[in-house]
Amino acid sequence: QYIYMRLSANGQEINYAFTTNPAEIPANLVNKFDKSELLHIATGSNISHISKTKKSNLKDLFSCQLKNASPLDLIAETHFDYLNWTEGLRVLIGQQMEEPETFSELDKLVDIDVEVRLLDLAGIPIPNDLPTSVPPPPQDYDFCLNDAEIGDGGEVEFG
Repeated sequence: QYIYMRLSANGQEINYAFTTNPAEIPANLVNKFDKSELLHIATGSNISHISKTKKSNLKDLFSCQLKNASPLDLIAETHFDYLNWTEGLRVLIGQQMEEPETFSELDKLVDIDVEVRLLDLAGIPIPNDLPTSVPPPPQDYDFCLNDAEIGDGGEVEFG
């Protein structure tokens, strides 16, 4: 059995539904819990209610510990999904992030921020706003070539 979960539009509730097909997105997410009901995100050896044997066989297992309900045990399809869900839920309820991969991604973002600030200090103008309009499409697409025009050698001659 699979669980499809989604954060509500207002960011206050986690909506979910059970499904038998992992690719299926249920039309109605009939179950929900408020983020205030989420006490803790347990991972690895911190999941006390699951046996050690079962834990060792299940990679990317995590558990949502709820106030007035039994824990919601989940296994992410990929390690990337596991990181996004566990760290995202932790941030949502005000806990500290724990995964090394998350800190690595944060370091990359900080490095990019420093590089942008250095460009600004060097006098290279950095726009503060995004463009307000999308430029019009080109008048024609003559610059696009299909494979027949390129030929076998992969070289293109422009007239």
